[in-house]
Amino acid sequence: MPSLWITLKEAREMSKKSPEGCSSVDFLGCLENGEIEAKTLYLERLTAFPDGSKPPVHPPHQQTEKSFEQSHIVLQPGLWQNPSTVIEFDKSIATFVEGDVEYVTDTILVRREDVERLWPPRAPPKNKGGREPKWDWEGAMMAMGLHIFVNGRPSSQAELEKLVQGWFIDRFDQAPAESLIREHVEPFYQAIVNSIPEKG
Repeated sequence: MPSLWITLKEAREMSKKSPEGCSSVDFLGCLENGEIEAKTLYLERLTAFPDGSKPPVHPPHQQTEKSFEQSHIVLQPGLWQNPSTVIEFDKSIATFVEGDVEYVTDTILVRREDVERLWPPRAPPKNKGGREPKWDWEGAMMAMGLHIFVNGRPSSQAELEKLVQGWFIDRFDQAPAESLIREHVEPFYQAIVNSIPEKG
């Protein structure tokens, strides 16, 4: 059973891979208007106290879904609307200033169902009967054609194989076996690419 909560980084990746796509500005907008519920275990003070002493540092901990549900801080829309807030999606944290004090969050988790509601995952291809191909080779061929149009003749067949593998992973989180990719790329490379003269 999938976890009810996912990290901010995972949520951002899910939104980018949805069929509609999502910019970081759009994602932030959904946090600002409360469409995405976000929580963290604690806020850490970064600014020293008035007497010059440093704030205590939270010890490392093992965050589990159970501990998170039992003790957490809800990150209200006002936090995301705060002009001082800086989000680091790769680290799933945010820093912000309240009054004269700067804080940093612990790992931010968001509710998975909110993300899936706003950016539904790509539906698997429907089987129309007969022998339906598992992989979108037509899309992969178009990606190769666009690559050649923009960049010219590739240096090797391996370059196109790597391109196709990355294309599948970006869209479907998985790719065909290398031998199967090679089987589809080779005739394309021989028939199309070899007709393009090498760059002089």
